[in-house]
Amino acid sequence: MAYKHIVLKVLYCSLGIAAIAGIAALFIGVDNDVIGRLIGTSLLTAAATGLLLLSIRYSDRDSTKPVSTCISILTYLVYFFFFTAIWCYLFRGDEDVFALSGLMVLASSTPLLIGSCLMGIERSKFAGRILVIVWCFLTIWWIIDVFSNPHRFAPSANYTTPIAIFGSMFAVMCLLNNKSLIVFGITPLLIAFVSTEAIAHFYIGNQLPSHLHWKIALFTSWIAASLSLPNVLFFRLKKYQTKVLEFVTTGLIVIAFGFIAIVVYLSSTNQDIEEWQQRFAAGFGILATAGILGTLVWQSIQVYMIPKASKSFIFEVSCPRCSHAIGLSQGKNHCPYCDLFMQINFESPNCASCHYDLTKSDSETCPECGTEVLVESHDA
Repeated sequence: MAYKHIVLKVLYCSLGIAAIAGIAALFIGVDNDVIGRLIGTSLLTAAATGLLLLSIRYSDRDSTKPVSTCISILTYLVYFFFFTAIWCYLFRGDEDVFALSGLMVLASSTPLLIGSCLMGIERSKFAGRILVIVWCFLTIWWIIDVFSNPHRFAPSANYTTPIAIFGSMFAVMCLLNNKSLIVFGITPLLIAFVSTEAIAHFYIGNQLPSHLHWKIALFTSWIAASLSLPNVLFFRLKKYQTKVLEFVTTGLIVIAFGFIAIVVYLSSTNQDIEEWQQRFAAGFGILATAGILGTLVWQSIQVYMIPKASKSFIFEVSCPRCSHAIGLSQGKNHCPYCDLFMQINFESPNCASCHYDLTKSDSETCPECGTEVLVESHDA
């Protein structure tokens, strides 16, 4: 691929520039500031080209193409902002603005990459799109705020916190593509989002929200979180389910969010928090976190480490959806990577009368019913 060779050349050139800058600093004694900027630029370019090489590796398959595209776009944006931050002194630009914008893109990279990974899976494509759209919107908002208010915190940024929380929560709610769950959960989620935005508006206007605002926001947030977060546990193939662990962890999540909501309410309304309330919120929060991690690890162990009794593979093929190499046997099969279901049937010579399998029969008549077997002639 020509593009790959170009990226490799850029990588080598950038590392060469860094080496030349280092040698110049040792023996020529040029301006240290310029040397530092040259080294920073070359190392930044090398890192960017390395990430572009990584994106090229995953650009050929439909299942990984969204991740590849996301890595490429993020790399270009971060490189542009940091490169401009390094050299903007030449045109008297504000280094902090461009550097902070680059950091904003980096901060959004994790949810954007997760969303792009989900877009490569058929059943979670919608959830991935929601996550990517939400965080693209937030990233653009934050960058505009940085350029509009370069040296102070923009009050309007308070509005982005509920968008980040509940937008991501909605994406997780859509993870299983369960329409009933989405319809049931969208109402408390929207109420929680609107009430939380109202609370943010009160604080921006230097006003205190009422206790009712906090009660509505936290109660509906608790319901929405309890309906969405457990989807992470159930996002697996049915044969890898661990029912007891999954349902116990779901219960811990619901209880933990309940106590956390109580503590947040008491703290936000300047009421006394009992010691047992803090202890229960922290304890159940830790248990829920441990349960989530333990469930995900156990599911991964089942997928990759525990041998499964299965039919012998007859042949290996590439999955028509995700292109991974998989083994297929006669009958029903599914791809372990993208969950595509397939059925392999082999035709065999059968008796026209009783359908007896004649694969191993050399007789000119059916051994079951005696009907004459029609044999194709292969004589020249």
